[in-house]
Amino acid sequence: MTADAGPRVLDDARLPFVAVLPPGPAPDGGWPTAVFGHGFGASASSVFAAAATNAAQGLATVGTNV
Repeated sequence: MTADAGPRVLDDARLPFVAVLPPGPAPDGGWPTAVFGHGFGASASSVFAAAATNAAQGLATVGTNV
């Protein structure tokens, strides 16, 4: 919990994303998660190469295409 309501919401928008989870059941408290951004000049599918490496280490990966 936080001590207050947190920042004031200014607007809302949809953010498409891909989530890739390691195989097997999630650990207590959920998967530790890496957030992946492909940067300029790469494609949204780049997240899958990073996700394979991360999954081998027990990390979930979330990638956006913005």
